[in-house]
Amino acid sequence: MELKKGIIYIPRKGKRGPVKFLGICLRPTDCEVMAIDGIQRGYRASKYTFACVVTSDGADSERSGRYAKATDKRMAQVVMAEQKRAANIGRYNSVYFMNYSTDEVKDQENEDIINEYVEIIKELKPRILYTYSLLDRNPLHVAVAVKVINALRTMKRGDQPKVLYGCESERDLEWVNQDKIVTFNISKNMRLQRQLISAHKSANISRDYVNATIGRRLVNAVFNKDEKKKSAKLTAKAINMTTLLRRKELPIKRYAMSFIDDLYSDINDMMDRTL
Repeated sequence: MELKKGIIYIPRKGKRGPVKFLGICLRPTDCEVMAIDGIQRGYRASKYTFACVVTSDGADSERSGRYAKATDKRMAQVVMAEQKRAANIGRYNSVYFMNYSTDEVKDQENEDIINEYVEIIKELKPRILYTYSLLDRNPLHVAVAVKVINALRTMKRGDQPKVLYGCESERDLEWVNQDKIVTFNISKNMRLQRQLISAHKSANISRDYVNATIGRRLVNAVFNKDEKKKSAKLTAKAINMTTLLRRKELPIKRYAMSFIDDLYSDINDMMDRTL
């Protein structure tokens, strides 16, 4: 297939084979932060691979240090090159650079992104899809997640992935009730995890994303309440959003707000038992 505005990158050191794991994110760096479960599983698998879809061109990415005065065009080139580097490190099958602006991502009426998601998903046929949690703090992340859900809802069940995960990004999922959390054991290969995030050098000039991301995964593991993963040294969290594909009539907002209702009930019950 051909992308309307972007390109498809095939990493020189990438793996060939069916794409079982697909991450759909806003900007370069995001898949390496949120979709590490799929990246690691694709890296280790003998038959299956991981692919990444980057929705925006990254022109409005953070810039400091040597990039402080970089133009939008220059910054887009920088972050694309960094994403390509990460894809080679992680041995991705491919990276789909869609190259939309963040204004286009925010635009609720823009169906081009949704339609292109549909085409990519139908071509790759992933079984597991990772995107942002609907509970994220960044409105652009939520906009991507909503567009992914709307794209999947237009597809026949046989063309949809078996599982849709909404992953932790700018807002962690520590507050979500334990029975609604999916915990990924990502303890293996911390070196790979560091290398993937370190590939995004421009982002790491102003903020230490490497240690912050690894630190969150360490904290997740220490405070993890999943008995099956009690021995894990590093974990990542997500919510399973597949129900939004099976129940197309369920409003996305109502689904998102239900997590707050659950938290309210949990705290209210605890107060009733304690006071």
